[in-house]
Amino acid sequence: MTWPEKTFRPNVARASLLVALAAASAMGAVRAPIAAAGTVIVANRSRQTVRFAVADTEGNWRKLVLKPEQLVPIPVVGKAECQLTLPSGPRRYELLADSLYLARADEDQPPYLQRIVFGGDSARQGPAAATHGADWKGTQPGTIRVKIFVDEEDQRRDSRWQEKMKKRMAAASQVLEYYCRMRVTIEGFDRWVSDNQLQDFNQAMVDFEKTAQKGAADLAIGFTSQFPVTRKMAHVGGTLGPLRSHILIREYGVRVSEMERLEILLHELGHFLGAAHSPERSSLMRTVLGDGQANRRTFRVAYDAYNVLAMNIVAEQWRRRQSRNFRQLDSTALQRLAAIYGEIARFYTADQAALNLLSLVTRSPEHGALAVRRAVLQVAWANQNRTAADQLPYKDDVLMALYVRTAAAVADKLPKEYARQAFLLGLGLSLDQHNVLSRFAPVARKIALAESPQERRERLRVIGKPTVHGRVDLAQHFLASAVLTLAVGSGGAEAAGLYKEISDTQGGTGFSFADVAADLAGVELATALLKDKVSLKQLRKDFHVSRYVLDVTSLEEGLSLDQLTSRYGAITSPQFQTHLESLRRQIRLLPGYQATANGNPAAQEPADKPQ
Repeated sequence: MTWPEKTFRPNVARASLLVALAAASAMGAVRAPIAAAGTVIVANRSRQTVRFAVADTEGNWRKLVLKPEQLVPIPVVGKAECQLTLPSGPRRYELLADSLYLARADEDQPPYLQRIVFGGDSARQGPAAATHGADWKGTQPGTIRVKIFVDEEDQRRDSRWQEKMKKRMAAASQVLEYYCRMRVTIEGFDRWVSDNQLQDFNQAMVDFEKTAQKGAADLAIGFTSQFPVTRKMAHVGGTLGPLRSHILIREYGVRVSEMERLEILLHELGHFLGAAHSPERSSLMRTVLGDGQANRRTFRVAYDAYNVLAMNIVAEQWRRRQSRNFRQLDSTALQRLAAIYGEIARFYTADQAALNLLSLVTRSPEHGALAVRRAVLQVAWANQNRTAADQLPYKDDVLMALYVRTAAAVADKLPKEYARQAFLLGLGLSLDQHNVLSRFAPVARKIALAESPQERRERLRVIGKPTVHGRVDLAQHFLASAVLTLAVGSGGAEAAGLYKEISDTQGGTGFSFADVAADLAGVELATALLKDKVSLKQLRKDFHVSRYVLDVTSLEEGLSLDQLTSRYGAITSPQFQTHLESLRRQIRLLPGYQATANGNPAAQEPADKPQ
């Protein structure tokens, strides 16, 4: 095999803004090419310098060196051979396109590569053609054409602020070209009149998008002096979504350095290319910027590995498919992005950005249900962490309310044609303890099968014990019947519940009208949702167990078959059916089902609403 003369050393630490930009200065050895099929991200999470080599599509090998916390994106056609350099000799790996590999090392042990698997989702295997490997040559990087605006509050001469913006954009372009093979070019400059009456930055973003005309550019970036930058701000800029036409950034700030301004710009460009917020404190996508890190000479201008993979998937769609809207991304890209956002949401429970992005990339009830389930599990993790923060975790009926409201909030952002189905499936699968749902609904079965035994154990551990009227069993009845209504209709769901209760009279716990009432409440909720008598918005605002499930305190339980038939008759008898209809009627009169009928969807929330 042949080795190139130069060694690739990405992410060199920044010496100054104009001379070396962490990622940008690393590009002196190799010019970043365009990916033909996908991208592999290799990130060094060990404390050692990692050396490895990757074979290209022509069979040549290129050496790469990663210091601790550095990463390198590798354009790959299908897959690429890799050799990790170790004292004992090379260790071979196969790198799959659109995958993330972390170099790890146990104490005093040589490093190894670990492929990150996102929620059971498979990486792109690439084309069936014989040619595969790293595509270092490629074609030209993609281009984002931007038009730069400042508002009337900016008192600088046009020549002065335009020169500053040219340098800032050039620096940002270098960083983006390294991380995702995208460049930024300036199409023009202009001013716009910002609305001085607006006090809310989100409203200002909407106003900027309506007011500033980007013309032939792909993106308008506005720098406003109406909203000053302060230290450690969580909202120094913003866009209304990935691949949206406008970005608004706070420009005025006395104590803000040019490196910090570059960092803010790169943060928002990351969002434009599909990046979520990151919990990694050194990432450009961390939630709070302006914390002084960018002013340190040792600071690296770097995106985190998970977001680099997401940005590369979006960037490839921009280059190859001319996708200028998230809705134009192909199904493979959407599937990979959903898996990445779900993973970020799982380990970054303090922020909603990944969940918001997850809702954007769902295209089917299955994807929607996965988005809902990931959101519920994110809240479950956060609830577990309340103990570490010296707070009491939510439990029992309040925990159930928290999960239902979370599921409804995420589902309400999904396409209307399957939002309700995704809510029922996602919530039911999140809290299902006995794999009941996967026996009936094909979509539920597919999702359940994708959950490994280890993932299932972890899910059951973190979700806790949400209850209905203080009982875990009633919660299971309520949720299972709601999902069964979606799968087999209200009649089938009721019949399944009654069959289960009759079975319990044969040496089990006996017939329980409390279980039946919970079943009927689940059927009623699902039916009301599917018929648009109850909205997801309503559930997001006012769900509480007592509003949607009948109090079961006075209902008989533990009945043998003889006791049941002697008191109520056979389940097909008029006597039994009359009692069943009485339970249905009482459920329909509960406040939750009456709220919409009375024209009050946003009913008063209970005092113990989770915050």
